[in-house]
Amino acid sequence: MSEGDIVPGIPVKISENVRRIVAPNPSIMTGTGTNTYIVGDRPSIVIDPGPEIESHLNVILDASGGNINSVLLTHTHPDHAPLAARLSAVTGAPVVGFSAGDGVALDREIADGGIVSVGELTIRAVHTPGHVYNHHVYLLEQEQLAFSGDHIMEGSTVVIIPPEGDMADYLMSLRKLSGLEPEVLRIAPGHGRIIEDPVSTIKAYLSHRIHREKLIFDAVPPEAEVSVAEVVDVAYEGTPDHLLPVAKYSAWAHLRKLEKEGRVTSNATGALESLWRRV
Repeated sequence: MSEGDIVPGIPVKISENVRRIVAPNPSIMTGTGTNTYIVGDRPSIVIDPGPEIESHLNVILDASGGNINSVLLTHTHPDHAPLAARLSAVTGAPVVGFSAGDGVALDREIADGGIVSVGELTIRAVHTPGHVYNHHVYLLEQEQLAFSGDHIMEGSTVVIIPPEGDMADYLMSLRKLSGLEPEVLRIAPGHGRIIEDPVSTIKAYLSHRIHREKLIFDAVPPEAEVSVAEVVDVAYEGTPDHLLPVAKYSAWAHLRKLEKEGRVTSNATGALESLWRRV
């Protein structure tokens, strides 16, 4: 089976030291499902064990032989992290991440630049707030492979949902990832296939966000107040209808960023229900 095949429950080797298992949780938000990664082989490190689904737990245990020395979380959202507690209970592996959240507890917090090792492999934590504040990207240094969680996804942009998500932080984190040393050669996203061109992908993400922000700012008239929904109608013209309920959150995040910059203001301290106008 090739890396490009997305089939839940089937371990697929994506590099010399990494296998991917896709959880059976496809949706509009998760795409083909959440990617769980196994780094190294007995012992292994598991990155993003995913939602609490018994069949997924069994596949992870079978692929790793239950010999796991750490469970790393890119963040604590419910499609990435809840299975960590069960996996830890069965194997004794500590659950490691930036901080607890969303009802998910950690055994150990790891800060920006922290290292987790398995055998001769080293994984470095890179704090990348934006999608959510407790988000890490993990860099497998021997392969210059970045496990990007929900910071970058294959085939789509990332939804930023305030107040936990912050657009200014997100853009800063994209630039941080593009400047890592050693440089990132490949990206293993939390959803979708391996990204083989990280430099152009990050540039495209930044360009997309900058362009979208201009459309959002232009959708706020100089002498009237508008809702997020009204901004979305203008700035996301042509977007498929089924994506518009998701688009409103990223539009809201852009508006909050513009408000921090003093370019727009709201009548309700930046809430989703606010009315917005230019300053």
